[in-house]
Amino acid sequence: MAERPAIITSGERVYQILASGEILEYAVLLKTWQTLDANPEFTKIAAADKLYQMHTNGDIFVYSLSEKQWVKIDGNPLASSIAAAGTHVYELRSSGQVWTYNEEETKWVSLDDNKDTVAIAAYGDDRYQLHSDGVIWSIWDS
Repeated sequence: MAERPAIITSGERVYQILASGEILEYAVLLKTWQTLDANPEFTKIAAADKLYQMHTNGDIFVYSLSEKQWVKIDGNPLASSIAAAGTHVYELRSSGQVWTYNEEETKWVSLDDNKDTVAIAAYGDDRYQLHSDGVIWSIWDS
């Protein structure tokens, strides 16, 4: 997950996030940056097999490469952070709940419900949560 300004990668893709909220993708063949979005409500971004962004109101979007547009997959005002790995995106809610998006069923599935969770991270098939006491835990499927 990255906040602005930042640079992140997803496979062979490189994204730049400007302080203004503009999200750029580097077009290798054109050797230039192309704007994917310029929404000032953007607050966080995560990339894995796909690119995701979260807005200040908790809305979460995935970028559709085929349609060249953002598709809303959540509108929960309790969303406080996102992480992505492989083909999955994860959402941390202000209540400490951790959810993952099931793209085939187009619904969010609960992974963990611990009020002490303050941050999440993911890599490959591994998911982690940081608790308020500083301890890092692995998240298993429920």
